[in-house]
Amino acid sequence: MPRLIIVTGAGSGIGRATAERFAAHGDTVLLAGRRPDRLRATADGLRATVDGLKTPAGGLTASADGPTAPADGFRATADGHTAPAGGLRASADAATAPADGLRAPAEVPTAPPDGPDAASTRADVHCVAADLSQEAGALRLREHVEALGRPVDGVVCCAGAPAATAGDGGLKSVAAEWLDAYGSNVLTAVLTVEALTPLLADGASVVLYSSIAAYRGSAGSGAYGAAKSALHSYTHHLAARLGPRGVNVNAIAPGYVADTEFFGDRMTPARESLLIRQTALGRPGTPADVAGLAHFLCSPQGAYITSQILQVNGGSQHGV
Repeated sequence: MPRLIIVTGAGSGIGRATAERFAAHGDTVLLAGRRPDRLRATADGLRATVDGLKTPAGGLTASADGPTAPADGFRATADGHTAPAGGLRASADAATAPADGLRAPAEVPTAPPDGPDAASTRADVHCVAADLSQEAGALRLREHVEALGRPVDGVVCCAGAPAATAGDGGLKSVAAEWLDAYGSNVLTAVLTVEALTPLLADGASVVLYSSIAAYRGSAGSGAYGAAKSALHSYTHHLAARLGPRGVNVNAIAPGYVADTEFFGDRMTPARESLLIRQTALGRPGTPADVAGLAHFLCSPQGAYITSQILQVNGGSQHGV
């Protein structure tokens, strides 16, 4: 039977590339995130990229809610909306495409290997639209997974976003920035993992996505970097707690990754050129660079790696 892998923040960027990597190797992939349109696009992309991917005739796998589920097969969040008003922004680890041609070429998910390890069938894709920074959203995700009647073999938490830094710098705006950063980047991971821990198979894997900002600091009042560093402590805690079940837990801290939405219009050609010069390899990372490591950490070959923070930054130095 294919493994069941949960990928949060799967609607774009690194999260989407991560989902593609697992699906390309025959795993059943459950995509979770706030925006149903993005999840639908990711699922469509998986079907187009991965030959033979099994889906129902109507498109996405239906929600476990039965007759009360929305017609498009997505779950609504607890308040009945697919995206809360004023809620968290899109999945992080993203950046605007450079205009000077420095961006690395787009990657295509690696095909399953030939031989005994090759996937004999393709996995289904399930989608759950929910705000995972809220308890209700995490519980909704757990209900869907329980309805599948299968243990979870991997949880990869890609959801996150840069903190809002607009404001006058007063205490009110600082408090808003830090609350937003922790909701987007810490609670989305913690609530997801805690909700799914009882459903984890023995020998499962958990991967959290941190950032180079956890080492370097970040813009504004520093909330984003601090939030990502909080995941490091949580990684070590989970590794010790779940280790007796054979569950390995790690975090990946990417550096600058192109082909995402993270920086939005804040990424100028000059800034991108600086970030690339700071690397030893002389190029930006790609979503596939990060996704490949996540897939390895969830594989039998990565099973003895646990309680580690693994940096994927092309040799970019801390604090530069």
